[in-house]
Amino acid sequence: MRYFFYVFLLLSLIFPNSLYPQVSYYVDDDIGNDSSPGTFIQPFATIQKAADVMHTNLTVASCYIYPGTYFDSIEIFSNLNNGYMVFLKLSNDNPVLTGSSVSNHAFFITNSSRIIIQGLTITKYTQAILIQGISTNNFIIRNLFISNRWNSIYLNSDNADNNYILTNYIIGQAISAGISILDGDNNIIKSNFSFFNIKGIHLGGNASNNYIIKNIVYTNGECGI
Repeated sequence: MRYFFYVFLLLSLIFPNSLYPQVSYYVDDDIGNDSSPGTFIQPFATIQKAADVMHTNLTVASCYIYPGTYFDSIEIFSNLNNGYMVFLKLSNDNPVLTGSSVSNHAFFITNSSRIIIQGLTITKYTQAILIQGISTNNFIIRNLFISNRWNSIYLNSDNADNNYILTNYIIGQAISAGISILDGDNNIIKSNFSFFNIKGIHLGGNASNNYIIKNIVYTNGECGI
């Protein structure tokens, strides 16, 4: 089917050796320092520092995050270059991004594309991932465990197209949506768990040609989908 073609096509572009050089950065909340070069031996202390370095690269830039607890609110603006930004865990244990009463977002992404976020635990933020602005396409958001106060994954853009939201486990607090896409087209939302929200999965505005496949949604106050 067509959505499988899209998946394999996009995944084949994540690490295209012949097209993009690859660069890796490391983050460790225990021994890291944002004045360090971000290498495996001398990691950064914050995910934000890695994001600041990565978003200017015309490469596949990966941020490997050591297990630990991070209090970052990561902001990414205008990643419109030809590379990918990848945020992922370094080992089998999920790093934990945790917010506070003043932490609005774990990831606040504007006018950006080609970003992959996977294998993290995100908790106690108002919104886990907010994506807005122009050209917000070719995201892969997968294998996250999310528990926070408001929208968990929220794509709010007229151009939120060709994104992949896969195998995430989302626990809400009966306030808003687990996954929400406004005006987006050709997105794949597959194999997610979403419960204890007002809406499990919400498509609004002029959203069209989206694939919602094999998700489990229950105990959502207003509707499942």
